[in-house]
Amino acid sequence: MRRMSLLSILLGLCSPIPLIILSLGIIFSFSIHPGSFVWIALVSYGALMLAFPGGIHWGLGMQQSIILPARAMNSFENWRLFLSILPGILGWIALMLTANQHALASIFLLMFSFIMVLFFERKAQRLGETPSGYLALRWVITLEVEFFLSLIVIRLIL
Repeated sequence: MRRMSLLSILLGLCSPIPLIILSLGIIFSFSIHPGSFVWIALVSYGALMLAFPGGIHWGLGMQQSIILPARAMNSFENWRLFLSILPGILGWIALMLTANQHALASIFLLMFSFIMVLFFERKAQRLGETPSGYLALRWVITLEVEFFLSLIVIRLIL
Protein backbone atom coordinates (compact mmCIF):
# COMPACT_ATOMS: atom_id res chain seq x y z
CA MET A 1 0.00 0.00 0.00
CA ARG A 2 1.03 3.56 -0.56
CA ARG A 3 2.20 5.99 2.09
CA MET A 4 -0.16 8.64 3.44
CA SER A 5 0.23 12.18 2.14
CA LEU A 6 1.33 14.98 4.44
CA LEU A 7 -2.02 16.71 3.90
CA SER A 8 -3.98 13.62 5.01
CA ILE A 9 -1.82 13.38 8.14
CA LEU A 10 -2.27 17.06 9.00
CA LEU A 11 -6.03 16.92 8.43
CA GLY A 12 -6.23 13.75 10.51
CA LEU A 13 -4.36 15.40 13.37
CA CYS A 14 -6.72 18.40 13.22
CA SER A 15 -9.87 16.28 13.17
CA PRO A 16 -10.26 16.08 16.98
CA ILE A 17 -10.13 19.87 17.45
CA PRO A 18 -13.94 20.39 17.66
CA LEU A 19 -14.22 17.47 20.09
CA ILE A 20 -11.42 18.93 22.23
CA ILE A 21 -13.03 22.39 22.30
CA LEU A 22 -16.45 20.97 23.20
CA SER A 23 -14.89 18.73 25.86
CA LEU A 24 -13.12 21.67 27.46
CA GLY A 25 -16.40 23.60 27.40
CA ILE A 26 -18.09 20.81 29.33
CA ILE A 27 -15.19 20.26 31.72
CA PHE A 28 -14.79 23.91 32.72
CA SER A 29 -18.43 24.96 32.72
CA PHE A 30 -20.68 24.56 35.71
CA SER A 31 -23.84 25.43 33.82
CA ILE A 32 -23.69 22.88 31.00
CA HIS A 33 -25.90 19.92 31.83
CA PRO A 34 -26.16 16.56 30.04
CA GLY A 35 -28.63 16.81 27.19
CA SER A 36 -27.76 20.43 26.42
CA PHE A 37 -26.74 21.64 22.97
CA VAL A 38 -23.03 21.35 23.87
CA TRP A 39 -23.44 17.71 24.92
CA ILE A 40 -25.36 16.87 21.77
CA ALA A 41 -22.75 18.67 19.67
CA LEU A 42 -19.93 16.76 21.40
CA VAL A 43 -21.50 13.34 20.97
CA SER A 44 -22.60 14.16 17.41
CA TYR A 45 -19.06 15.08 16.45
CA GLY A 46 -17.72 12.00 18.26
CA ALA A 47 -20.18 9.85 16.29
CA LEU A 48 -19.06 11.51 13.07
CA MET A 49 -15.40 10.89 13.92
CA LEU A 50 -16.23 7.29 14.71
CA ALA A 51 -18.03 6.74 11.40
CA PHE A 52 -15.16 8.13 9.35
CA PRO A 53 -12.76 5.16 9.76
CA GLY A 54 -15.72 2.90 9.03
CA GLY A 55 -16.12 4.72 5.72
CA ILE A 56 -12.42 4.34 5.00
CA HIS A 57 -12.63 0.58 5.52
CA TRP A 58 -15.83 0.38 3.48
CA GLY A 59 -14.00 2.06 0.60
CA LEU A 60 -10.92 -0.14 0.97
CA GLY A 61 -13.13 -3.23 1.15
CA MET A 62 -15.02 -2.22 -1.99
CA GLN A 63 -11.74 -2.03 -3.90
CA GLN A 64 -11.33 -5.78 -3.66
CA SER A 65 -12.16 -7.55 -6.89
CA ILE A 66 -14.17 -10.36 -5.30
CA ILE A 67 -16.89 -9.64 -2.76
CA LEU A 68 -19.27 -11.76 -0.67
CA PRO A 69 -20.81 -14.45 -2.91
CA ALA A 70 -17.58 -15.66 -4.47
CA ARG A 71 -15.41 -15.93 -1.36
CA ALA A 72 -15.68 -17.59 2.00
CA MET A 73 -17.29 -15.53 4.76
CA ASN A 74 -14.10 -15.65 6.81
CA SER A 75 -12.10 -13.54 4.35
CA PHE A 76 -10.89 -10.24 5.73
CA GLU A 77 -12.42 -8.25 2.87
CA ASN A 78 -15.92 -9.52 3.62
CA TRP A 79 -15.61 -8.98 7.36
CA ARG A 80 -14.23 -5.53 6.65
CA LEU A 81 -17.42 -4.62 4.80
CA PHE A 82 -19.62 -5.83 7.65
CA LEU A 83 -17.52 -4.25 10.40
CA SER A 84 -17.19 -0.94 8.55
CA ILE A 85 -20.82 -0.05 9.31
CA LEU A 86 -20.57 -0.87 13.01
CA PRO A 87 -18.78 2.35 14.15
CA GLY A 88 -21.49 4.51 12.58
CA ILE A 89 -24.22 2.48 14.26
CA LEU A 90 -22.47 2.68 17.63
CA GLY A 91 -22.03 6.44 17.19
CA TRP A 92 -25.74 6.78 16.41
CA ILE A 93 -26.63 4.79 19.55
CA ALA A 94 -24.38 7.12 21.59
CA LEU A 95 -26.23 10.08 20.13
CA MET A 96 -29.60 8.53 21.00
CA LEU A 97 -28.38 7.92 24.55
CA THR A 98 -27.42 11.59 24.84
CA ALA A 99 -30.79 12.70 23.49
CA ASN A 100 -32.41 10.58 26.23
CA GLN A 101 -30.33 12.16 29.02
CA HIS A 102 -27.87 9.27 29.38
CA ALA A 103 -24.73 11.35 28.87
CA LEU A 104 -22.34 9.15 30.84
CA ALA A 105 -23.45 6.02 28.97
CA SER A 106 -22.97 7.80 25.65
CA ILE A 107 -19.44 8.87 26.57
CA PHE A 108 -18.55 5.33 27.68
CA LEU A 109 -19.98 3.92 24.44
CA LEU A 110 -17.91 6.36 22.37
CA MET A 111 -14.78 5.48 24.34
CA PHE A 112 -15.37 1.75 23.88
CA SER A 113 -16.12 2.22 20.18
CA PHE A 114 -12.97 4.20 19.43
CA ILE A 115 -10.86 1.47 21.07
CA MET A 116 -12.76 -1.25 19.19
CA VAL A 117 -12.10 0.52 15.86
CA LEU A 118 -8.42 0.87 16.72
CA PHE A 119 -8.07 -2.88 17.33
CA PHE A 120 -9.78 -3.65 14.04
CA GLU A 121 -7.46 -1.24 12.27
CA ARG A 122 -4.49 -2.89 13.95
CA LYS A 123 -5.51 -6.17 12.35
CA ALA A 124 -5.94 -4.45 8.98
CA GLN A 125 -2.44 -2.96 9.31
CA ARG A 126 -0.92 -6.36 10.09
CA LEU A 127 -2.53 -7.73 6.92
CA GLY A 128 -1.12 -4.84 4.88
CA GLU A 129 -4.61 -3.49 4.18
CA THR A 130 -3.99 0.14 5.21
CA PRO A 131 -1.55 2.79 4.00
CA SER A 132 1.82 3.10 5.67
CA GLY A 133 1.55 5.40 8.68
CA TYR A 134 -2.25 5.09 8.95
CA LEU A 135 -2.22 3.11 12.18
CA ALA A 136 0.17 5.54 13.88
CA LEU A 137 -2.15 8.41 12.96
CA ARG A 138 -5.18 6.50 14.26
CA TRP A 139 -3.35 5.82 17.54
CA VAL A 140 -2.68 9.53 18.05
CA ILE A 141 -6.27 10.51 17.22
CA THR A 142 -7.71 7.76 19.43
CA LEU A 143 -5.49 8.69 22.39
CA GLU A 144 -6.54 12.34 22.08
CA VAL A 145 -10.21 11.42 21.96
CA GLU A 146 -9.92 8.95 24.84
CA PHE A 147 -8.05 11.48 26.98
CA PHE A 148 -10.65 14.24 26.58
CA LEU A 149 -13.61 11.89 26.95
CA SER A 150 -11.98 10.52 30.12
CA LEU A 151 -11.75 14.05 31.49
CA ILE A 152 -15.49 14.42 30.89
CA VAL A 153 -16.16 11.17 32.77
CA ILE A 154 -14.07 12.42 35.69
CA ARG A 155 -15.96 15.74 35.60
CA LEU A 156 -19.31 13.92 35.65
CA ILE A 157 -18.32 11.65 38.51
CA LEU A 158 -16.78 14.36 40.72
